[in-house]
Amino acid sequence: MRVEVLTKTRNMKWARLAFAAIKNPRRRAILDDLCNYEGLTLKQITTSLKKRGYYHSQSTILEYYVDPLLRGRLIERTSSGMFCISSLGEKVQRELNRLEEFTDLFNSGKSYEEFFLIGLAIGQQRYSQLTKIVPIHTIARIEKRINPLIEKHASSTYYFLTDNGKNGNTPESTSNSSQDIFHLIKNGGAVGQGISATDLFEKTTLRPRTTYKHLKRLKEQGLIKSRKHTKSFGLTPAGKKVADTLYRITAHVFFEMEKKNVSSLIIEYLETQTQPVSQHELMELLDRHLNDRLGRVAELSELELLINELKLQHIIEGNRHSGYTLPPDPNHPKQDLLLPVESMSP
Repeated sequence: MRVEVLTKTRNMKWARLAFAAIKNPRRRAILDDLCNYEGLTLKQITTSLKKRGYYHSQSTILEYYVDPLLRGRLIERTSSGMFCISSLGEKVQRELNRLEEFTDLFNSGKSYEEFFLIGLAIGQQRYSQLTKIVPIHTIARIEKRINPLIEKHASSTYYFLTDNGKNGNTPESTSNSSQDIFHLIKNGGAVGQGISATDLFEKTTLRPRTTYKHLKRLKEQGLIKSRKHTKSFGLTPAGKKVADTLYRITAHVFFEMEKKNVSSLIIEYLETQTQPVSQHELMELLDRHLNDRLGRVAELSELELLINELKLQHIIEGNRHSGYTLPPDPNHPKQDLLLPVESMSP
């Protein structure tokens, strides 16, 4: 998965709904129960939670614990009013079971800690790269909350304008060098991110010692301020275990978002073929699509899940030995059963 895939607003929205659903131990208990039954009524869920020591009314359980699971697509409600786990919920529950204990560090409603760790699961990230994943003003707080899970590599000083500097005040010194440095800090970095000392030294022709003198004067005049930022972040062994789990959960969520589009892609491809298509050929098709859309390779289990769902709907037929085709009936369902994922409400 690429960072730019993770940071798409629509992708973050769906991942955030799933993370919100699993933060609460009562919701995780409901998921665990539904994994062991084909379906449970609200009354049965309430009774099961009581056995675990959670005493709430049915209306409270529905509003605060069941509904978030529905919004995160981790469970489904049948026409008879029972609740059952979804295919996404099964995958998420399996991932959670790999952790001895789900960390209680993730209290942010916007899931900033989770996204921060997922970014590090993709690979070691520089400070500037992480500001594309989470808002810059949250990074210091995130560092403190998940400190046991991350490693910090070196640090660099960043310079910012103060409110006085932003309000149009300029250096009192008539020195062109002070003016130049002030404008480099004003224009040199992304909004709110500031400019690192390293970048500042590269952009000015002055020696570092002389540059520091001008920086000191600008700070004394109240026009700039400095702050040390960790240069890059990595994961501790414990952090890698948590981050990898969150990464896999996110991959499952993103695949669920793409499932309708991929199903349509498979059908359209089969329509162009006169001979049965092998499983290997469909795997290559899925792999190209997921690499383009999600920045990752496809898994055989994902293709098998899609094929089984399409076969159950009588949209395609065949098997991995004989290959796959569309049914001969020209009036078979095809794409009319496949709503685009964008049209589905959360």
